[in-house]
Amino acid sequence: MEDGFLGAQNWPSGIQWFRSKNFFGFHGEPIGENDRTQMSWLVASRCSNCRLLLASY
Repeated sequence: MEDGFLGAQNWPSGIQWFRSKNFFGFHGEPIGENDRTQMSWLVASRCSNCRLLLASY
């Protein structure tokens, strides 16, 4: 497992994985699907009790 952050910017970059936070969101790895509107999607499951997200990409 790698620690980091999920970031979602406006189109076209979409959901990205970042090893560290930075002001402009540079150097992220795209991991979601962008539908060419203002939405990006990542298939995931969640536990509402422990607030854990599990996502495959």
